[in-house]
Amino acid sequence: MRFMKTKRANLHSSRGASNPGVQRKLLLAVLSFELLSSCATASENAPADGLLTSRVSESCSLLVQDKGLESDTCWSLACESRNAVDLGCGLAAFHAVGALAPSPDGRWLGVVSVGEGHPILEVVDLKSLLGGQGYQVLTTINPYPGTINLQGWTDSALLVTSDMPLPELPLAEGDSDPASRMLPSQQVFALEPGTWKVQAAQTPPNC
Repeated sequence: MRFMKTKRANLHSSRGASNPGVQRKLLLAVLSFELLSSCATASENAPADGLLTSRVSESCSLLVQDKGLESDTCWSLACESRNAVDLGCGLAAFHAVGALAPSPDGRWLGVVSVGEGHPILEVVDLKSLLGGQGYQVLTTINPYPGTINLQGWTDSALLVTSDMPLPELPLAEGDSDPASRMLPSQQVFALEPGTWKVQAAQTPPNC
């Protein structure tokens, strides 16, 4: 799977760009297009027969094989020009890896894994993983008791959906009722690469 790169429109060269209202509408349209593109590509990640695949280059794919609860989930890199390379087993936070999202520049990998019905998000260093240097976690989001789902990448952020207020996580120690913090519906959030700061993003239709 390849994640499409999109380029922001040059608002200053567009007709009517001198009008602030027109500029704002154009910017919102571009953001919505980026979000829609990401949603479409992320949906291709559904595992089949315990094997999850994600294309990480023109000729290579990342493979995650789930052999059942009795065995660790194992990762490998399969390329057209050489034999598959084992990357390790039991790498993710939880046993079942449900979705992968490599960034368009090949630097980062979003991973959602699930344990006892509860998902967790990790962002790892993709180059280190593919280079045999291990599963290096850069940031983790635990949405308990809510959910989190990968939507893909734009040029500038990893997009996820959740029914928890992610910018407010982790909740303060002693919060006796985290379920009361759940949102009434899924919302889109953006993680900024490098800082991994989370902020709310505009939700496109049918995302």
